[in-house]
Parts: sequence; C-alpha cells; structure tokens
Amino acid sequence: MPTCPNGGDVQALRDDAELRRKQEIHEAEESKNAHIQDLMKKHEKVCSDTQTCILLGEILKQANSLASKLS
Repeated sequence: MPTCPNGGDVQALRDDAELRRKQEIHEAEESKNAHIQDLMKKHEKVCSDTQTCILLGEILKQANSLASKLS
C-alpha cells in the first residue's frame, strides 16, 4: 500500500477525508432541518395572527353594525 511522506498510508487519509465529508454533510443537514423547523413555526404564527386579525375585523364590523342600528 502506498505511503505518504509523513508515514501515514493513503487509505487512512482517504478514510479520514470521507469521515470528515460525512460529518460535514450531517451537520449541514441538521442545520437545514433546524432552519426549516424555525420557518414552519414562524409561518404558523403568522397564519394564526392573520386569522385572529380577520376574526377581530369581522367582530368589529358586527359591533359597528349593531351600534348603528341602536342609534
């Protein structure tokens, strides 16, 4: 088996490089998944806030309509 000038063998270097590559891919996937989860939570909050705003608008319309009928 070929050896490197520092005494290590080429296969060991390849194995180490492959392990580092796999670790970097795993870390990138974890980061991506965390970002997706964060975006989903923010999206759910925005949707919830929007629905609340719409409902409050409808309630306000009804209250104004009743108030105008009473006056």
